[in-house]
Amino acid sequence: MLLISTITVCGKGTEFESEKLRKIASLLSDEVPYSEAVYNFTEKYLNQLISLSPKEREASMNYNDVSIDVGGLDRLSMVNDSTGLSIGDDGKRYSISFDNRDEIVIKLTFPMSYQLIVQKNIRQIGDEFVAELSKFKEKPQSDTLKPKEGELTKVAYDLYTKKGSCYYIEKINNDLYYTENKGDFTLVNDPIHLVESIRNILIWGGINSDIPMKLSVRQYGFMIKELQISLMQWILYCKQTGCKLYVGVEKIGINTLQASVFAVNRTYGYNHILNIVVPYNVIGEVKVDSAINATVTLYIPTHNISTLFDESELPNVKNKK
Repeated sequence: MLLISTITVCGKGTEFESEKLRKIASLLSDEVPYSEAVYNFTEKYLNQLISLSPKEREASMNYNDVSIDVGGLDRLSMVNDSTGLSIGDDGKRYSISFDNRDEIVIKLTFPMSYQLIVQKNIRQIGDEFVAELSKFKEKPQSDTLKPKEGELTKVAYDLYTKKGSCYYIEKINNDLYYTENKGDFTLVNDPIHLVESIRNILIWGGINSDIPMKLSVRQYGFMIKELQISLMQWILYCKQTGCKLYVGVEKIGINTLQASVFAVNRTYGYNHILNIVVPYNVIGEVKVDSAINATVTLYIPTHNISTLFDESELPNVKNKK
């Protein structure tokens, strides 16, 4: 679905730069979360193009898959006090345009690529991810996720579910599971409900917030970086960076459960896929000494949906629409 917001802006000068435009893009962020990032990239990229020769401009735009769909650089001087700013996306590409009433001055589109927006390559953003996650200090979650009236559906004698949202297929979701005791509902963390408890743990962290995790990070050039962190550290870091978590169970074994956790950043159109093997002894209040093992692949473009799910190796996914 195309998201569009428009507001009056002001710009001038041969170098495309406007504090007012930045403030306007910031105001739009309530409706379009990526508006500031898209505008900042556009301003920098337009100035890069202005400094290049026509041949160099063409080469740069082809390389970055940036398209000027309406107008041209020579029309930037037409931006004035009544110019409108529009920012949106179609699920695969961002769009930004400046228009004077009914006339579009210039319109650009470019891929929903985190690398392009931040102007860094995959190696750089991967290294930054590892560095930030390693030093990230987790804080206890203040939200106890107490359900509100009417949010729960009874699915078994002592089991209730709070429906979340699905990612691509119904089996990949962020539903939460609760049990009831004298009218008090708490998140399930009990060996009686193995799968539901582990789903809760992977989405929220569970009672054992210090569950250790040995994380193998797949990096550019087939490099593997090993981190010793906690599961909660991973969960909270993903949430702080704007990702929403979804869990898909792959295999239920005798002593362990194998799952994929999708950390989805819809704002910047990327996913981290965490493949994890969870032993059942993490359930409950017993202190966990041995680390659980997980491997993560970073910054996979969301629009490359078929590749995304082929790599995850979840069963029965390839033929889903």
